[in-house]
Amino acid sequence: RIAAEILRLEQAAQAIGDGDALTAALRSAIATARQSDEAIGHCEAAIATAALARAASIAGRSAIDSALAEARAALGALTSEAKAIERTLNASASHGDHIITQLRAEPGFEAALAAALGADLSAPLLDDGASGASRGWREGDASADADGGEPALDASLSPLSAHVSAPPALTRALARRLAQIGVAPRDEGQILQVGQRLVTHDGAMRRWDGFVSHGDGAAAAERLERSNRHDALSLQIPEAQAALTQAESAHADWAAQSESAEAALVAARAHLATAEDQARLARRAVDSAESALSRHQASAQHIAERRASADQEQADAAAALATTQAALTALPDG
Repeated sequence: RIAAEILRLEQAAQAIGDGDALTAALRSAIATARQSDEAIGHCEAAIATAALARAASIAGRSAIDSALAEARAALGALTSEAKAIERTLNASASHGDHIITQLRAEPGFEAALAAALGADLSAPLLDDGASGASRGWREGDASADADGGEPALDASLSPLSAHVSAPPALTRALARRLAQIGVAPRDEGQILQVGQRLVTHDGAMRRWDGFVSHGDGAAAAERLERSNRHDALSLQIPEAQAALTQAESAHADWAAQSESAEAALVAARAHLATAEDQARLARRAVDSAESALSRHQASAQHIAERRASADQEQADAAAALATTQAALTALPDG
């Protein structure tokens, strides 16, 4: 009986195994759970980074929108002003042959030019073959560009010709006239030679013979100022358009970055949810492996205890058998 019990216990011990597989399974489950916890940490860090990026994007939106609105407003204002000036200038298109349409005075010298030439600004530039014209400008003589012996301007005066630009034909026609007109900030009684004039920036004029005027040619001065302003706008509008393009590009970049930050935040949260699910499964696997190993250890200990008891019973039975056999041997032959 005892031998049969020992055989059964040996078979039971062999059936449950040594538990190495269960120990390995527990270690693997623990490693997986640790990796899941690390993944959760990475996901939380990614969420924090994405949240900061989104917050920065939201904080920068006001400046981006403001810059775009300002660029649009600036371009709109310049374009509207240019169109308004064009309408005003085009309204006098019927006077397109007037030399004023071809003259440009430096900014600040418009009133001086208008005062210097007065009504002559409304005269046309005549063709060489023109005849019968009541008034107008002809091209200057071949010697108009050279020194014709005119008296020099007072040293305190700047020749108006240095501040006026015109096509070559008109420049030759006006060369001597403008060279004998001096410009100064104020009329301080500078000496004028025969044929010379003095004009100030605000439109005052004094002629060599004593004739003076102030404010003549206000309309011409205004047209010259509008022409200068239109020329300035022609330079400013492309710059404003470039600024608007840059602002639109910056706004598009901001929108892309904002969308990317939002997508990164959504993805990081989704990855966190997946990592948390995997962590829960890993912890369950650890619990299951620990329970299985604990049951195996309990079963192995129970079998070992029963085997020890059986071995002791077998030893006791063997000793009793030996004692009995010795007693039988010691009996006298009956």
